[in-house]
Amino acid sequence: TKAVSGEEKVEQYSAYIKQAAEHLLALINGILDVSKIQAGKLSVDLEKVTIDPILDGCLPIIEAKAKEKSITIDRHVAPNMAALLADPLRIKQIVINLLSNAVKFTPNKGRVRIDVNPRGATHAAISVSDTGIGMGPEEIQTAMRPFGQVDSGFNKRHEGTGLGLPIAYALARLHGGDLQIESSKGLGTRVTVIIPLYVPQNTSPTGPERQN
Repeated sequence: TKAVSGEEKVEQYSAYIKQAAEHLLALINGILDVSKIQAGKLSVDLEKVTIDPILDGCLPIIEAKAKEKSITIDRHVAPNMAALLADPLRIKQIVINLLSNAVKFTPNKGRVRIDVNPRGATHAAISVSDTGIGMGPEEIQTAMRPFGQVDSGFNKRHEGTGLGLPIAYALARLHGGDLQIESSKGLGTRVTVIIPLYVPQNTSPTGPERQN
């Protein structure tokens, strides 16, 4: 067995400390957001937002995690995609939460895909799909509760805050949108966030169109 040098140990321990700090920071930020949501004090600053720059900022963050598991992330934005009426920081938060969940629950060498397409004439659909472990109806309900953790052996090896989906849902609703989940046990998951499109002279969109 190869001996581990002092320098290698320091590097290893530094990585552990960094991971623990990142997890703690994510947990604290998540708790603060949940507290604001429950108190009705979380707000969004709506403006005209182009989705491609948002994805340009999100994907490098997630791709670093995906590379550790040899997971491929595909990206598709509809040609001439219209601008959104949204808070750019909160849209970035939604996208990072959804992509992080997808990577976490997808086994090695799996695939994750993000699609952005129009949803009717007034909304856009931001969808993140994966080839991960999937969820049954009861597990979806658990995942949508703050601090909810899907009970599976795979998840126990990949701890999280359990706040990603509830916060993404709350932020979507604050935009006048919605969040929808399609998932089957062992067959992956698709999470879609519906966000209003930017309409000149009209900054008070109605609720999202829903599929039957």
